[in-house]
Amino acid sequence: MQKKNDDVPVREPDEEYARMLEALKVVCREKGLSTNGLAKRAGISSSTMSYLMNGRTKPQLYTLLVICNVLGISIGELFGEEGASKKKDLSEEKLLAGYRQLSDRKKEMLQTYVEMLMEYRE
Repeated sequence: MQKKNDDVPVREPDEEYARMLEALKVVCREKGLSTNGLAKRAGISSSTMSYLMNGRTKPQLYTLLVICNVLGISIGELFGEEGASKKKDLSEEKLLAGYRQLSDRKKEMLQTYVEMLMEYRE
């Protein structure tokens, strides 16, 4: 990482992109998603996703946001933003990712269930 004259670090785009790709592959492995599976969920063609995952093309910001949404992570987490992944523990991430995949009706049912659990006294 280079530094500007005022000692502000300058990020190297190619290095950051390589780190982001590796993080993306790790998250996909952790979630059991293939390149084709991620492409299908994100509404991106398989060939585009393959090019992206192999570093042959650079994604638009919107595409990264869609991918992060599908994976249930923030874009900061994808780029290794310090503290971003520490904000929520793994179980919260898993719950959030599952919630995002539910239909509106199932989300309503889950909300009712959570409210009932909150009222339950052990």
